[in-house]
Amino acid sequence: MAHFPVPKLVNTYLSEYIEKTDRSCRWELLGSKEVVEGTLYEVELISQTWHNIDWKHRIRIVVPKKADRPDAIMMVTGSGDGNEELYFCKELSRLTGMVSAVLHDVPNQPLFGNLYEDALMAYTFAMFIESGQQDWPLLFPMVKSVVKAMDGLDCFLEGLIGKKASYIVTGASKRGWTSWLTAAVDGRVKGVAPMVYDNLNIPFQMRHQIECYGSYSEQISDYTKIGLLEKLDTEAGKSLMEAIDPYVYREKLGLPKLIINGTNDRFWTIDSLNLYYGDLLGEKSVLYVPNSGHALEDRRRVLNSLAAFALGVSGRSPMPDIRTKCIGDSEIEVETSNKSLHCDVWFATSMDMDFRDSRWVSAPAERVSEDTYRYCFIPVNGRRAFFAEPCFTAGKFNFTLSSQIYISKSQH
Repeated sequence: MAHFPVPKLVNTYLSEYIEKTDRSCRWELLGSKEVVEGTLYEVELISQTWHNIDWKHRIRIVVPKKADRPDAIMMVTGSGDGNEELYFCKELSRLTGMVSAVLHDVPNQPLFGNLYEDALMAYTFAMFIESGQQDWPLLFPMVKSVVKAMDGLDCFLEGLIGKKASYIVTGASKRGWTSWLTAAVDGRVKGVAPMVYDNLNIPFQMRHQIECYGSYSEQISDYTKIGLLEKLDTEAGKSLMEAIDPYVYREKLGLPKLIINGTNDRFWTIDSLNLYYGDLLGEKSVLYVPNSGHALEDRRRVLNSLAAFALGVSGRSPMPDIRTKCIGDSEIEVETSNKSLHCDVWFATSMDMDFRDSRWVSAPAERVSEDTYRYCFIPVNGRRAFFAEPCFTAGKFNFTLSSQIYISKSQH
């Protein structure tokens, strides 16, 4: 496991921005209706004023019929109708009995001349480097949006069930990045489940992309085309990384974590997780979604594992621990702390370190004892990437977790 020297947290720009009083913040309940899972509440939130722009959000809250626990799942999402995220939260409430909420419009967009998503993010990073103005990174108002949504939900749930909530925060891509940073600055977050943001330790991730692909991923062109990555070694670039790289905050991230990635996500390298996973403190689990890209197409696999994680954080069903041992390139041994139903091994091949278009296939591992499995590989031409995937039960549903991805040495 690689351990890299990175700067300790030397600036507090993010926490200063979160703590800054903003009198524009307000919360309005728009209505409610009964749904199969309980009651659905519709809320409008103004989270802040950032660079003279009022940030407005929709929040939809699912309260199960028998909700009495101070646990809530906060899903952070972006633009669009958000109906898929609402379905996701309804299912999470059904599986866990917990309150769930969808926070929409993170970030508010388009901004600054019709910029969206990565183009918008890259613009604000460039403005931070060029101007030195501390509040420019778009992640700052994105995190504050979540903090203010939790503030409002605290008051709402206290009136409804008589208790303030603790939170499990999740989101995908830039919202996954936001989830990491929210967990680092707000103690109400008791569990974090970032999806498809496999990029902690950003400077080393970027160098590793060059090593694996010979160039940066085409998916980060909004950052590369303005020369942003070449500025990371400048003082301003280092200051930016100290403010926004979750890896720098890892001592504040000892809470339970479920890291959810797609095996074919073109934003990252196949082994991006391995550049930071060993340095994360506390409880941590991984879910790889095989043959899925940045969109995590296998929704049910994600949903069940996320629900199991939420039950684990709330103390109702402990998350299993997975230990793996690789014997050369020919064998993997898997041991689980909880009783598992079975274990598969997923693998893909490539002639080099580029697995973005590789097809993943699975095979059952042999159970050699109650909690131990073994799988032996046949030789391949090129490189093999592989991971173990034990399956467990969490009451009424089954779920899977994953080991890290391992990569064999090149064979010809």
